[in-house]
Amino acid sequence: MKDSGKCAIEPVAYIPLISGKYTAKGYAAYQWVKNAGPPAWKPMIRPLARTRLALAASGGIYAVGQTAFHYKDDTSFRAIPVDVPPADLRVTHFAFDLTESRKDPNIVFPLAALKRLVQKGMIGALTDHAFTFMGGIYSARKVSEELAPALAESLMADRAEAALLVPVCPVCHQAAAIVARHLEQKGISTLCLSSALDITRSVNPPRIAFLDYPIGYICGKPGDPELQEAIVREALLAFDTLQTPGEVKRLPFCWSSDETWKSEPIRRQDVRKPRVAFAQYQNEEDRKMAEKRQGLLPAAALKS
Repeated sequence: MKDSGKCAIEPVAYIPLISGKYTAKGYAAYQWVKNAGPPAWKPMIRPLARTRLALAASGGIYAVGQTAFHYKDDTSFRAIPVDVPPADLRVTHFAFDLTESRKDPNIVFPLAALKRLVQKGMIGALTDHAFTFMGGIYSARKVSEELAPALAESLMADRAEAALLVPVCPVCHQAAAIVARHLEQKGISTLCLSSALDITRSVNPPRIAFLDYPIGYICGKPGDPELQEAIVREALLAFDTLQTPGEVKRLPFCWSSDETWKSEPIRRQDVRKPRVAFAQYQNEEDRKMAEKRQGLLPAAALKS
């Protein structure tokens, strides 16, 4: 594990960067969610070491045999058993570079780190499932009216007492924060990770742990489980230390000493794919497995 220390440059302001980018292309200005009032606040009912924690991640993660997410405001979610073999995890998303997360899903889906922290006694237990969604949902209304209530119902059914929200892409940060506010209203204490602080703050979820890392590396660097665990551990301490709704904990990790990635953070990860409304599998074998397990006709047959 290498810790570069406190970052010297202020966090990237993603809202004006993204807005300017789309304005230059002739698109109408995107209306980011802005919540001025304090969010609902559910205090932890017991220490984290005796709490049942849920993981909810927005990076489009699915398990082999499940239907993959599509890219056009997909408001569905997947329940992935926490004992899933790591080799069965897949990542699909249109709005960030998938190269590293497909090699090591833990950088966007820190299930392995959380399981180790359960073993070490920091977390009481995990829910039976981790929950995933494709957070690049441009319609905030759909997130509020469709995704958030459905996720809340499933987390409550899995007896979650607290939840760690892990966004990835910029718009994912908005979706995750909306979900967090909804879960808090339902009596589940929440913590939002963030690497796009201005977007998360604009939505104003109850608790925020900010990691000043590039988009797509919200839980650390690939192939470095020690760092990933350290980041998640430090973030989870916010459940005990943050006492004011909307408060932010800045995590003491820095991507690099020179921070050159901040000069063009959007271009760096601008690998967008068409926002199609059908499942986007990581590979063809995943498609075949999903069709087989769900008793669906092969895609070729459906087109005939």
